[in-house]
Amino acid sequence: MGITIEDLSPTALPGRDHVVPAMREGLTVKLTIAQILSLLTSNDIPAAAVTIAKLVDGVLSANAAGRAKMADGFLTSAKFASTTLADLKWLSKGIGEFYVADDNVAGVDIPPTNSSLYRFVELTSGLTGSGQYNEGCLGSESVSGSAPLVLATALVSLAGSPMNGQTIRLINTERRMLRAGSAGTLQNDAIQNVTGTISGGQEALTGTGPFTTGANGVANRPNNGTASTNAVNFDLSLVARTDTETRMKNIGVRIFRRIK
Repeated sequence: MGITIEDLSPTALPGRDHVVPAMREGLTVKLTIAQILSLLTSNDIPAAAVTIAKLVDGVLSANAAGRAKMADGFLTSAKFASTTLADLKWLSKGIGEFYVADDNVAGVDIPPTNSSLYRFVELTSGLTGSGQYNEGCLGSESVSGSAPLVLATALVSLAGSPMNGQTIRLINTERRMLRAGSAGTLQNDAIQNVTGTISGGQEALTGTGPFTTGANGVANRPNNGTASTNAVNFDLSLVARTDTETRMKNIGVRIFRRIK
């Protein structure tokens, strides 16, 4: 039986030239402490953190299971060899999480599309063609209705995505807001009820709230000749801000979603 870690004596003079066993793709090699430390000074922070944590755990275990953890640590390092600090901000987003960008401002970050570790889609219809942002990620797009009641969805179609095959809403196209609570529940725009009153007699009507009155010519009065009457008008803009849709105070942004 060969020498095991348990058979070795601890050193009183640790140095950068000490070595530990390492394995990658079935090949067992030695790795120096200097090489391990170089991981900590590189941009490969996720790999370094995971690898060092597993190495320490493995050394402390000092048995077969510990050596397996060390080997796994080096494999993890190889897996994330291409990870850089620039990737960390995107990897920190959870699968399905939204990312909002006001790219009207210069210098705003947009998620890249060329990483094998993660992938975002822009929640806008018509971007699945060659060279466009959602190429190879979304399919079966559906857009119906007219503003402000547009409905737009797409099917996630990306191998390796935990959301593959799921339908998502293209909320940039719908111009739909996100609201806390009752996840997945859809609501169209709505306003609070507006009330007013009309009071007075036939010749002296008055209105409150959105109601106004004004002369409207001559009309027949039953059994009593003729008399002037008042018209009743309704205009919500007298008491509220109005437009072709009901909306909150806002600023336009592009919304992305991580699918891998």
